[in-house]
Amino acid sequence: MNNENSGKTKINGNSIVSFRSECEIDWGQLEEQLKFEGIEYSLGKHKMSGTDFELHLRGTTIDDIFDCMCKVVDGHVMCDTIRPVPLIENPLTRRYNGQTKPRDWMAEEETSLDTAALLACIQRNMSRMH
Repeated sequence: MNNENSGKTKINGNSIVSFRSECEIDWGQLEEQLKFEGIEYSLGKHKMSGTDFELHLRGTTIDDIFDCMCKVVDGHVMCDTIRPVPLIENPLTRRYNGQTKPRDWMAEEETSLDTAALLACIQRNMSRMH
């Protein structure tokens, strides 16, 4: 997995991520998960709509945020659009890779999933159903 961009974009020493949620409810569930995990962040000034977000992270990485997104019941849009850039630089195009971390956080689209990644995604979803 190529995550060389992970956490390198910074403003005032904080790592930045941006993403789109499908709806405000998904963002609310992510906020709850971030709080539960003890992840500190602040919202960026840039907000393009009610569902586009920029987070300034303190002491955490894009991988940690992605993991929290995976715990949101309907977090697939956030997982598909998260990138380590300010919101104004994020094309917000979906990668359609579900809850599998992309090989490159800046990729526009992931076109293939390996078997192990697909199985891990299925197992995560199955565990939530029980």
